[in-house]
Amino acid sequence: MAARSVWRFVDWTLSVGTSGSGPIYVTECATCGTSSDAADDTEGPETWCLQHAGRTGHTGFRSTITSFFRASPADATSLAEPTSDGVPLAVPRQAPPPPPPTKARTR
Repeated sequence: MAARSVWRFVDWTLSVGTSGSGPIYVTECATCGTSSDAADDTEGPETWCLQHAGRTGHTGFRSTITSFFRASPADATSLAEPTSDGVPLAVPRQAPPPPPPTKARTR
């Protein structure tokens, strides 16, 4: 007997991650590539830019802000509903995969 698959489609949403830290800020000199320490606010990296500019004369900087997100099903109950074999299943909503190619039979 062939194996059988069960597909259930679930809509997913992204939200800002609230467990753990908030955004992390880092600035980098566009001239020499040195960078500030990572910080929980902009004050430290911005102060570093001003100090670096004063020491080196470099005036261009790049700021990187890392934010964290969490993916979760849009309908939380969809994860609790078991499939026919009794196992909860969630698959991001997308078109089902195409069937595998069939091989031509030769004699």
